[in-house]
Order: sequence, then structure tokens, then C-alpha cells
Amino acid sequence: MTLFSEIRGLPVVTLGEANELGVVRSLTIDVVSGLVGQVRLSPARGRKEIAIDWSALHVIGPDAVLVRSGTALDTAPPRPPWKSWASGS
Repeated sequence: MTLFSEIRGLPVVTLGEANELGVVRSLTIDVVSGLVGQVRLSPARGRKEIAIDWSALHVIGPDAVLVRSGTALDTAPPRPPWKSWASGS
């Protein structure tokens, strides 16, 4: 099991293109099911906060998080019934 504290701050990179999308900032949790729904990123290039659906992740490694494609981005995801969890927030 990987702890959030181990992935916070890791770069998120697309698998095919090796584009860095940003760094892991927080997770969005479905409060009903208790499952992670999204990974929220601080963007690499001055965009708004980025949210990537958990299902788009390919692997969480010790040095980076790989996602299947940059098309998995959602810059304005719905908040409720999700709760964002970040260290110190």
C-alpha cells in the first residue's frame, strides 16, 4: 500500500509522450465509497489546477506517477460529493 505522503510532490508524466503535467498536490476522495476518484496536480506550466481521474493512472512509482494520456485531464471537475485531501489542508 502506498501512502499519500509518499506520492505528494511527485511529478506526473504521460506514458507515451513523457510530458510532465505537474506534481501531485492532493487526492479527491468520494465520501460515500471512500475511494480515490481523482489526483489533483499543481500544473507544470501556469495553468489552473489539474485533476486526473484515478482510472487514468498507469502506475505510481517511487520517482513519478505515470498516466496513460494527456487527454485524461479535467481542469474543472465537479467537487461534491468529493472531498480533497492534502497534507496540512
